[in-house]
Amino acid sequence: MGEPWSQHELPGAILQTAGLAAIGAGVTVLVALSITGLTVRHPGRFPRFLERAQCLVGSLPAIIIALGLVPITIRIVPALYLSVFTVVLAYVIIFLPRALVSLRADTCSRSARNST
Repeated sequence: MGEPWSQHELPGAILQTAGLAAIGAGVTVLVALSITGLTVRHPGRFPRFLERAQCLVGSLPAIIIALGLVPITIRIVPALYLSVFTVVLAYVIIFLPRALVSLRADTCSRSARNST
């Protein structure tokens, strides 16, 4: 058996987790802003598809998304397996539906205020 996890590693692990979460949040907001802007400025089939596809993704448990990325990264791009990119991609996939709902509601409320 391996050695137990030592307490001196805890601060580094917390900082790394917080850093990855911050990067994931930033990228998620940028992607959500892009999709919302596309939907508002150029309504059509593709922007509607992007928004509706997020409903399906939002219904999946996070563990399913994370485990689904494992064989994809191993078979298609093995260099991305266990990388920061894969973790950030998982965060984006998991939290994008929630970010889109918030931004869409804000965009609709702003357009309603501007039209009156």
